Amino acid sequence: MKFTRKILHGLKNPYKGIKYLAGGREGKKSVLSSYVRNYSEDEERIEKLNDFLKIDLKQYYNEIFDNDILSEIEENMINYWNDFRTVGFSESRILYLLTRCYKPNIIIDTGVNHGLSSAMFLLGLHKNKKGHLYSIDLPQSLRKDISEKEKQGQIATYPKGKSVGWLVPEILRDRWTLQLGDAKILLPQVLKDVKECDIFFHDSDHSYSHMLWEYNTIWPHLNSLLLSDDIQQNGAFDDFVKKCGCQSQKISYRFGVVVTLTN
Repeated sequence: MKFTRKILHGLKNPYKGIKYLAGGREGKKSVLSSYVRNYSEDEERIEKLNDFLKIDLKQYYNEIFDNDILSEIEENMINYWNDFRTVGFSESRILYLLTRCYKPNIIIDTGVNHGLSSAMFLLGLHKNKKGHLYSIDLPQSLRKDISEKEKQGQIATYPKGKSVGWLVPEILRDRWTLQLGDAKILLPQVLKDVKECDIFFHDSDHSYSHMLWEYNTIWPHLNSLLLSDDIQQNGAFDDFVKKCGCQSQKISYRFGVVVTLTN
């Protein structure tokens, strides 16, 4: 990531920005820990979803604080995360809670990168002792529309020797199918195989046209929830909700939930 972008993110909290950039390895770890283990927004978001979906996510919340696998994921983020962006750590915990609550058989997510969201889905499936996650990711290295420098930029954000999905612990990978390539090719193929999907999560290409394409493609196959990150990027989420006439809830400026009409 460019130095200027780090500065811009740092300006959201100048003290943390300076500490991250100038505090050495321990400074970076301290700042990352303060983000990864910041639970201050969880309660409000859980309440929003409980009211919207008429469920009880709180019954699973304490599992987050007594889980050796999650502790491993958090420690790996704190020790090795090189991508200093506004990452939705609170939203990732919501993915775990929804997985625990809905007990899905099939989850599909697009856009893996480091693998935080995938790891949280898989952690929920592991706890449920059922279900499978199908993940699709188009790494920079496979894209033809960007420069070699941009491709190397993404690789540089991974720990040495690691690649897409590196945050997913080995113990969780038996319920995971990861496919690398264009979602416009791979998502229809996955849907042809699985027929239906219980939870879908968009976090790939955030262009208006692609977001709308993913929403429309998954909708006829969806049983329960459509989840989307980075909905603030454009009007695709709002336009889809309006078009399909379905109920939705934004639990943060960046994260939206749509419930199927049959749910």
